[in-house]
Amino acid sequence: MSGGQKQRIAIARALIRKPKLLLLDEATSALDTKSERVVQVALDKASKGRTVVVVAHRLTTVRNADLIIVLDKGVVRESGTHEELVAQNGLYAAMLSNQGISEKSANEDAELSDEELVGNLDNETQTSKKLDGVWTIGDDQENISESTGTLPRRSMSITAASQITRAQLKKVKKSPTLRVLQLNKPELPLIIIGCFCCLVNGTAQPAFALLYTEVYDIFTLRSNPDLMSSRISLISGMMVLIGVLRFTASLCQGFLFGKSGEKLIKRIRCMVFEAILRQEIAWFDEPENQAGALTAKLATDATKMSMISGAQLGFIIEALALIIMSLVIAFIYSWQLTLVVLAFYPIIVIGGYLQMRSMSGKGKSRNDTESMRVAQEAIGSNRTVTTHTLEEYFFKRFKSYASENQKKRTKKILFYSLVYALAEGVPMFSFAAAFALGAYLVSTNVITVVAVFRVFATISMSAQSLGRSATLVMDARESKPAAKSILALLDRQSLIPANVGIVPSESFRGKISFNRVYFKYSCRSEGRILKNFTHTVVPGQTVALVGPSGCGKSTLLQLVLRFYDPSYHGPDSGVFFDDINIRDIAPSWVRKQIGLVSQEPTLFDLTIRENIAYGDNSREVTMEEIIEAARAANIHDFITTLPEQYETKVGQRGSKLSGGQKQRIAIARALVRKPVLLVLDEATSALDNESERIVQEALDAAMGSRTSLVVAHRLSTVVNADLVVVLQDGRKIESGPPAALLEMKGAFYALHHVEN
Repeated sequence: MSGGQKQRIAIARALIRKPKLLLLDEATSALDTKSERVVQVALDKASKGRTVVVVAHRLTTVRNADLIIVLDKGVVRESGTHEELVAQNGLYAAMLSNQGISEKSANEDAELSDEELVGNLDNETQTSKKLDGVWTIGDDQENISESTGTLPRRSMSITAASQITRAQLKKVKKSPTLRVLQLNKPELPLIIIGCFCCLVNGTAQPAFALLYTEVYDIFTLRSNPDLMSSRISLISGMMVLIGVLRFTASLCQGFLFGKSGEKLIKRIRCMVFEAILRQEIAWFDEPENQAGALTAKLATDATKMSMISGAQLGFIIEALALIIMSLVIAFIYSWQLTLVVLAFYPIIVIGGYLQMRSMSGKGKSRNDTESMRVAQEAIGSNRTVTTHTLEEYFFKRFKSYASENQKKRTKKILFYSLVYALAEGVPMFSFAAAFALGAYLVSTNVITVVAVFRVFATISMSAQSLGRSATLVMDARESKPAAKSILALLDRQSLIPANVGIVPSESFRGKISFNRVYFKYSCRSEGRILKNFTHTVVPGQTVALVGPSGCGKSTLLQLVLRFYDPSYHGPDSGVFFDDINIRDIAPSWVRKQIGLVSQEPTLFDLTIRENIAYGDNSREVTMEEIIEAARAANIHDFITTLPEQYETKVGQRGSKLSGGQKQRIAIARALVRKPVLLVLDEATSALDNESERIVQEALDAAMGSRTSLVVAHRLSTVVNADLVVVLQDGRKIESGPPAALLEMKGAFYALHHVEN
C-alpha cells in the first residue's frame, strides 16, 4: 500500500474506538494534497465533541484549532487562535509566510466548500488545448493495445517472477547431496582425513566389545593367577590403546568436520546473500521473499544445509564400518545366535534414534512459527499495541497457539514414552532370548560360554552406537528441503540483471523520454498503475510530478531507476535515456547516472564521512569531495560543530540525528557521486517547517543545472520547477510551468487551493 493509504487506515483504526481524546501526530503529513483535504474534513468532523491535541508541520491543518501553541526549543513562544497569532505578526506569522500561506489565499479557500475543492480534482478537461506551453490531455486517449486482448511476451516478465522461483525449485535434483559436496570441494583434504577418523571410530567399538568379553574367559583362570594377571594386563593395555585411538579419532573427526562445515556455511551464506542482492525488486515484493524469510534462510537454512556435506559422508562410513565389523565377528563365533540377536536389532537401533530425537527436541511445528510471529509482531509494534490497549488480544492469540502446541506435544510425549519403554525393555528381551539359545548351544557343545558373550556384546554395543550415528544421518535427511530451497535461489537469475546490457559510449546528457508507458505491480490486486503515460524531460530541466496518492508518481521514478520494467507495447514504448530504450542499457550504468533522495533516508551505523562516501563505491571518495558535497547539502556547518565532526557515528538508521540532518546527509551522499539526474521522492514531506526550508534550499542548490525529477505532495516545494506534470489514475492530465498551470485554473490550480 502507498504511504497515504496506510495513513488513512491508521486514522480509521483510531476513530473506530470513538475516543474522548484524539491525538494527531502529523496525521496527514504523508498524504497528497487531495487526500489531505479529504482526511482533514473527516478529522474535523471526528473532532467535534472531543478533546483534540494536534502536532502539525503543515499549518493549514491547524487553522481552525481553538488554541495554537507555538514551541521553540522546548519553550512556549506564542499561543492563541489563528487570527490572534497572525495579528501579532510573530513567529507563527513568519512560519505561515515561509509556507507560502497568506490570509488572502486562506479567504479564497474558505469561499470554496470542501466538496467543491475536492470535486475540482475530478473535472478533467475532455479536449486537448494549449496555453503558453501548457498541455491538457483528455480521457478519450485510450490504450490502443488493450483492444487486442493480448500482450507481447515481455509484458509478462515481471508478473512471472514468483512462478520462475517455484519452477526453479522443481528443477533442483531430488537429492541435492552431490551439489552440496561440490560446494564443499575446497575442504576435500579435511573431509578425507575426517572420513578416515570415522572409519577408525566405526571399527573401534566392535573391537572393544571383543576385548570386553575376553575378560569373562580370563576370570575363569583363578587356578593360575600368573597367567590371569598377564592376560588381564594385555587386555587392559589393548583397551587403553583403543581408547586413545578413539579419543584421537573423535577429536580429529569433530574438529575437521566442524572446520569444513563452518567454511561451507560461510561460503553458502555469502553465495546466498549475493544471490539475494542480484534479484530484481519485483522478486522482493513476493510474500515468500520478505526480509524475515530471507534472513532466516541466511541464518538457519545455511546451517541445516551443512549437515549434508562431508560430515554426512563420514557418519555413513562410520555406520557401515560398525555394522560390517560387528556382523563379521558375530557370525564367526555363532551364526545361530547372531540371527536371534539380529531380530531385536532394528528395534534397538530405532529406539536409540527416537530417544535421541526426543531429547534434542527437533522439528518446529507450524504453531511454533505462528506463536513466534505473533510475539515478534507485538514486541516490534509495542507502541501501537500499548496505544490501542491490545495487550490482552495478543496474549490470547499467543496463548491459543501455545495451547495447540501443548495438545500436539502431549500426543508426542505419549508416543516417546512408549518408545522409551520399548528401548529400555527390548534389550532385556534380547538378553533373555540370547541367553536361552546360548545355554542350549553351550549344552550341546556347539559353542563356548565366551562365544555367547562375544556375539551378544558385539552386536548390542554396536547397536547403541549405531542409533547415535543414525540420528545425525536422519537429521541430514531433514536438511534436504532447506538445501533445495537454497540451491533454487542460487540457480535463479534476475529478470533485470544489473550488469547485462549495453554501456553507452557517450556521456548521459540527461534527456528522459516516457513513451506510451504502461505498468502494473504483479503483487498488487489493483489494475494498471500507469496507462499510456507519455512525456519528455529535456536535459537540465527540473520536472515536478504531482497528483493524488496512488496515481503513479513514485512508480515513474522506480521505472527510471530500473527497479521494474514497464509492460512491453512495441519497440517505441517504454523509458528512454538519450533516445536509447532503458531495457537495452545495463541497469548498473543507469543507476550510476542517478542520485536518489527519498522520503525516509536510510543511514548506516557508521560515521558521517562513511555515510556520505557510500554514495559512490566505484572509487575512493576523497575527503575534499565529501566536504564539498556536505557544503552543497547545507550540512557542513552543522557537522563542524560536532566534537568528532565527520567521524561522528550517526547511530542505527541515523538515530542520533534529526530528520532534517539525516535528509541533508542523504543529499550529500547523492551529490558525492556527481549524478547527471537527481531524483527526489518526497524529500521534505516528513520534515518540520524550519527543517523543510533548510533542506529545500540545499535541494535547490543541488539541482542547479542538473536534470531533476521531483515527486512532491507539498506544492510549495515545486514552485521553482521548470515544469509540473499532473497525474491522475496513471495518466498525465496537465503539464506546464507552475504559473501557467495556476493561470489555467485546472487540476493543478485545484490542488494548490486545497493545500492553501
